[in-house]
Amino acid sequence: MKLYLPNSQRDHLMFLTPGNESEASDFWIRDEKGDPAPRQFTVRFVAGVADMSRHPSALAKYMLDKGLARKTPPLIVMPSAQAIQPEARPRNHRILGDDYHGTTA
Repeated sequence: MKLYLPNSQRDHLMFLTPGNESEASDFWIRDEKGDPAPRQFTVRFVAGVADMSRHPSALAKYMLDKGLARKTPPLIVMPSAQAIQPEARPRNHRILGDDYHGTTA
């Protein structure tokens, strides 16, 4: 299953500990003493998409329920920062010099 970021971010790393809010067995592990402890998951979004195939299916449901991810991509995909180089952007403004306030040298 693939999940998508709900905003226009491209690359993002999420650290989730759903065991703090849920008693689901997928979200708990045993620590060194044998006591139950909440399990932390790391989900990496690349180009706004996370592949959830190596995570428990309950984690994807948790992310969808909390609004942290979506099943469908956003309608508008923003270009990455590398795609817009400063020299490639159109310059449609004036660069103001010293005479901006009416003073000339």
